[in-house]
Amino acid sequence: MLFMTFIFVFCLALIFLVLFVLLSFKHPFYQTQKMTAFECGFEPLSVMRSPYSARFFIIVVLFLVFDVEAALLLPIISSFMSGDSLSMCWALIFVLTILVGGLFHEWREGVLDWMSSFLSKLT
Repeated sequence: MLFMTFIFVFCLALIFLVLFVLLSFKHPFYQTQKMTAFECGFEPLSVMRSPYSARFFIIVVLFLVFDVEAALLLPIISSFMSGDSLSMCWALIFVLTILVGGLFHEWREGVLDWMSSFLSKLT
């Protein structure tokens, strides 16, 4: 029964993925028009600049992801008292492994190295 459920969920996810790919195709003309500045039909007078640093945006997204994962840890820790301790322990280890693995990956990619990118722009 568990295997059939797994196959059903896998097929359903595959169907949704195929539908997403088929329905999300858009003509390239519309994509370029959406990325231009709105100047009432005239050509833009200047190049648009980013209102904030993309590096800052990445740090904010990482903060939100790790904050949500930390908030998800609280119910797991509090449910140790009322459930099967072994399964809860495995769930906690699984979530913490994903959290720490993601942190090390971002660290290795250099996303968390804020000062080196700042200093390289100054020189």
